[in-house]
Amino acid sequence: MAKRWEELKSLNENMHYKSLISPFVLIVCLLLYSGLPAQTKPQSRGWLSFLEVGPSFFSHHSLNNALHTQGFGQFNHTYFSLGGGFDHISNRLVLGGKIYGYVLDTAFVNGNQSSLMYNHLNFRLGYLLTKPGQPTLIYPSLGIGAGLGLLRLQPLGEPLPTKHQVKGGLLDAAINLQQLSLMSEEDNYSLNLGLSVGYLYTFGKSWELHSLIPEERVGFSPQGIYLRIVLGVGQMSKKLPEKNSN
Repeated sequence: MAKRWEELKSLNENMHYKSLISPFVLIVCLLLYSGLPAQTKPQSRGWLSFLEVGPSFFSHHSLNNALHTQGFGQFNHTYFSLGGGFDHISNRLVLGGKIYGYVLDTAFVNGNQSSLMYNHLNFRLGYLLTKPGQPTLIYPSLGIGAGLGLLRLQPLGEPLPTKHQVKGGLLDAAINLQQLSLMSEEDNYSLNLGLSVGYLYTFGKSWELHSLIPEERVGFSPQGIYLRIVLGVGQMSKKLPEKNSN
């Protein structure tokens, strides 16, 4: 009976040992297998620099109501935007950043002048949905950064405006489409023309203004939907797999 018990115990230990070894062996095999295609598949790398122009759609209801009570003009909800960026592409991974400014909006009411502008910077990460090495690039991206808004109010007769500033963090989610047109086969330089549609989300109480109306918070920020036309240049290289000499 004791001998039978020892045999069952030994068998159980062996089965337990194999149950631990088998997943480990499977993982190692998968890693080795995943490394093989990396040596045989083409590796697409490159960079893109670009300018972006287009409208942004903001909500300024709270700010406009506050300005109206103070005797100042109200702002539009659509801004013309100008920005630039740079992307580095490695196979399907896109890593880059953008810097943006929004054309100043100015309003006059009974000699009182009000103006508003925004600026922001973000770093973004994207993933190519199209096949690496192709001239058509489609990729969603998610960026994080910070921005600021500057409000200037100058009542009639005042020599200098009063400045009010808000700032805070932001998230930028977008779908990007770019078409590359080869300009130089020798250097692989390309002209890129594209379109970007996204949503800018701002967070943090620092986007609220406390000094405009006593005991009242007035919030305004560049949060909203945007549409961009993209124009730039880039260089893409494609490293082909080495042929077996045997």
